Amino acid sequence: MKLYQLSAYSWQEVEEMERENIPIIIPLGSTEQEGTHLPLGVDTYVAEGLANEVAKDTAALVGPALPVGYSEWFLEFSGTISLKLETVTQVLREYTSGLIHHGFKKFIFLNGHAGNSTAVDVAARECTMSRSARIAMVEIWLPIFKAY
Repeated sequence: MKLYQLSAYSWQEVEEMERENIPIIIPLGSTEQEGTHLPLGVDTYVAEGLANEVAKDTAALVGPALPVGYSEWFLEFSGTISLKLETVTQVLREYTSGLIHHGFKKFIFLNGHAGNSTAVDVAARECTMSRSARIAMVEIWLPIFKAY
């Protein structure tokens, strides 16, 4: 059985991988209201589900999902969790830099929440300007693909 979740491997198995050629799909979501008919985590569930399906049919691995994002405008709704935009940006910087440190060079942010887009833009541009990685973002609600 093919493992497609990065977290399913031991560190020794990761050490043996040809990491420069393996894309890491990073699902981005949120914990916020989505109306009265959907759970707070729907953005995360959709991004994670799509990432898993893509990884099953490709050479990509899925990194751990980020289930909270920038959702300040929904804080009036019970259960919403929002990080500051600067915090989300910093988390993305550190997430990718940790994997870059271990030899991964290709990342696809599979973004399920519009509030995360600016943070991805900033973190991705910084990372690619240093030439340490190649990064793309797919926003699941838009028919576009951004490469940085």
